[in-house]
Amino acid sequence: AYRAEQSTIKTQENGGWHSDEELGRLESLLKDIESWYQSKKIDNAVQQLCADPILKPETLTRKLKEQERTITNLLRKPKPAPKPEPKKEAPKESAPKETQENPEDTAPEGTETE
Repeated sequence: AYRAEQSTIKTQENGGWHSDEELGRLESLLKDIESWYQSKKIDNAVQQLCADPILKPETLTRKLKEQERTITNLLRKPKPAPKPEPKKEAPKESAPKETQENPEDTAPEGTETE
């Protein structure tokens, strides 16, 4: 279940706001807990039935809460405020345009005006 939630967390590269370092810590925590659980499960399987269990519910609950706390902290991390856009200056009034009294003077070369 937590692996599915982890896949919804995006890094800064793909539009998210979580750093690769934060996601790396989460990934290493998940791997550590999985390897811990697998080793305890194997130890518990080879143990005699009359002995005290190695894997106790309290221990398992504590590990899962640690994992849940880390994921919840990442999911609750607020999205950073967008960077303010530079203010656009109002277009300055350019110098008054010269009035064209005689359009013949401004005709392109090679064209005749009548």
